[in-house]
Amino acid sequence: MAPNLIKSSSDLVTSHDATRNGFLAQALRKTKKAAPYVAQAHRLLDKLKEINTPGDLIGLDDIRDELVTAAGFSDKAAGYFSSKELEDSLLTILKAIEAESGEKWREEILYRFLLTRGDSLGGAMRNITGVIAQVKFTQAVLAALRIKAVKYQVKTSPSNPDKVQRIAWPDRVCFFDKTPTFIGKNIDVILLSGHDTSSDALSEKKNYLVCGELEHFTKRVSC
Repeated sequence: MAPNLIKSSSDLVTSHDATRNGFLAQALRKTKKAAPYVAQAHRLLDKLKEINTPGDLIGLDDIRDELVTAAGFSDKAAGYFSSKELEDSLLTILKAIEAESGEKWREEILYRFLLTRGDSLGGAMRNITGVIAQVKFTQAVLAALRIKAVKYQVKTSPSNPDKVQRIAWPDRVCFFDKTPTFIGKNIDVILLSGHDTSSDALSEKKNYLVCGELEHFTKRVSC
């Protein structure tokens, strides 16, 4: 039996207004999360203005992390260097930036810092967006089940109690973040018919009702 409110794939498409509001909320959240990076950039620029040559930057502990970021070293990469090795490598890169940019080497260091931090912010935001989408979706499903007085079971991750892995109720099982073998990619949410709550149910195409991504959240939920 198909879900009551889902007659075709178009019923699962997020509306224009909901999509727009979602992107606005994401932009506002990103603006807030970017604030510490912007503050770091201001501090870095103020310090760079006081320095005559890139070599004078070496040993300045108060902006060391920003310089390492501008040089393109990730936290993981930096961990493979001793303090002396990292300073020598940092000096090599900063001198290369000066040779390439001339008198604008200060601005170049700042831009490179912002570029790397922007990439980090983008990755963090993608993770946050996915988490928010699942939280909203699971809350809506559970609220709908409670309104209808339907008994349900929720399985969460052993390592993260806030991470819902599965919701089951009569004739329905909803899995999150699974990779069915016949699809070959991770799927955010999969709704199956039947009572089988094991992962084996995911290998049977006949069990599938709907599946898709939770990039945006629709308000309409049918149980």
